[in-house]
Amino acid sequence: TFDRVTEDRFRLLQATEAQFSQVFMLYRHNPDVANILAESDRKELYTVKDEDGNTHKLWEIVDAGRLKSLHECLLETVLYIADGHHRYATAIKYRNGMQDVYGKDPLKLYNYLMVYFVDAEDAGLVVLPVHRVLTLKEATDPERITATASHMFDIETIPYPEHTEPGQVYTSLIQRLDGEPQRRGIGVIFGKRKTAQVWWQKAADRNRLLSHLHPALSELDVMLLEESVFKGVFKINPQALEAGETIKFTIDAPSDINTLGENDLLFLLRPTSVNQVLDVADTGLIMPQKSTYFTPKILTGLIINSVDKNKSV
Repeated sequence: TFDRVTEDRFRLLQATEAQFSQVFMLYRHNPDVANILAESDRKELYTVKDEDGNTHKLWEIVDAGRLKSLHECLLETVLYIADGHHRYATAIKYRNGMQDVYGKDPLKLYNYLMVYFVDAEDAGLVVLPVHRVLTLKEATDPERITATASHMFDIETIPYPEHTEPGQVYTSLIQRLDGEPQRRGIGVIFGKRKTAQVWWQKAADRNRLLSHLHPALSELDVMLLEESVFKGVFKINPQALEAGETIKFTIDAPSDINTLGENDLLFLLRPTSVNQVLDVADTGLIMPQKSTYFTPKILTGLIINSVDKNKSV
């Protein structure tokens, strides 16, 4: 998590005493949960369409017996935070502060956090990659950078003719990466230089540069980017990476291609799978920053959860 984001959310929580967004939780598929949800009587409360044209529907399960069965099924279920780490950290900080002042009554609303659960095998669950824009202190030099990278990667140049649409070069790179899923690779676009490449990792360097990592982490393309590219090729120190210095995160790479400057490189990643996320969590490790973008997300404000210090459940 980034401290500045947690602090902003904390101030909002203090001012409103309410939670406007849920923490996005995953659980491994449980057929009993799926059956209960499929068989439960429900009432549609309202439907909302957002500015992107997505439709959000809120349903209420009205069968108390089904709710009790659902609660029992989920009681011992391992939950994974897919999105909302800052909200979770903020809620913990807020609860601790409230307990210091108002006591540790377990029924007080400030002890609770609004979440929503998603089956990790749900067909509608999508994980998008989070790409990176790296800004250097000087204009990019494709020949020099490629020469350095070639010690660890096999470099493949992708045609990038003049006047090529950003979406077209993006699609070409992604299709090339997807065309060889057994190989570890990263797409690279050099700012204004009209140069696009795929950097395929050499097997020997995979063993050398990622051998210090747990296998669950070493299989992530985002770790390949951080360890072999940012630290290996560009010699960026870990502290700068953790602070997000010189790096911008994006899920809309085609739009960002248009805004790249002479000092910028755009790195394209394949999406991390849900199972990879769960495997990392099961080992007790933490995913790298901004390694996944789960969608769809529930609309902010669809449900507002009060954490009024004067109220109890």
